[in-house]
Amino acid sequence: MPVRGLCALARGDGPAAPPVAVVLAVRADFYAYLAAYPDLLGALQSGQVVLGPMTGAEVREAIVEPAREAGKSVEPGL
Repeated sequence: MPVRGLCALARGDGPAAPPVAVVLAVRADFYAYLAAYPDLLGALQSGQVVLGPMTGAEVREAIVEPAREAGKSVEPGL
């Protein structure tokens, strides 16, 4: 969905449409691109949460757990 569409959802634009929470995961090198959208500036300036790199165990859990919940398995070594 284009950025403008996400902004419209967050504002609640449309007939009887309540606003929704929009969560974006953005790499640092995309901030300048998103800053071109005035509707996003406030969120970029005050609503960010900076995350550090994941540990090896966290990366494995992020891959293996969704697969397990879907009844799938992951090959050893991945």
